[in-house]
Amino acid sequence: LGEADNIRRPLTLHIAELDKFCPPEARERIVQALQGRPGVALHVYPGVDHAFARAGGEHFHKPSALMAHERSIAALKAAIGPHHDLSGLWDKHCEYEFGTRNVDDTMSTMVAEPYVNHIPTMTGGVGYKALHSFYSNHFVNSNPPDTSLVPISRTVGATQVVDEML
Repeated sequence: LGEADNIRRPLTLHIAELDKFCPPEARERIVQALQGRPGVALHVYPGVDHAFARAGGEHFHKPSALMAHERSIAALKAAIGPHHDLSGLWDKHCEYEFGTRNVDDTMSTMVAEPYVNHIPTMTGGVGYKALHSFYSNHFVNSNPPDTSLVPISRTVGATQVVDEML
């Protein structure tokens, strides 16, 4: 902790609340020394023990492990990229898919080899060619003309956008 003033790169710490290797007094000293410093993110995971993110381990806690993973990916992406506006990209995708109904433009918003599993109908496609066929023949131009998306909420993470919509 005496080196805290020398931190020059992003730092993300994941601390298990019940970690016997980092008792509450030590955790509090860490938080006091690092909290509010530029580039430092501290995350304490309540109710979990040491090595909570080690799959198959005695103290594995999947919800906390998934949260820690997402936070780590966000820190890495912020530091090294790529830097994509996932929310803006998703807005364009929906515009092309439901507004202009242009399959090629819709496909341009995806990675080179996309995978889509449309849960309500258990259909979709794996790879550019199969997904292009699905969108062309079974989805984009098959929706009723008055189809619209009514947003309820949006959560944007480092790796995904989760929309609730009608």
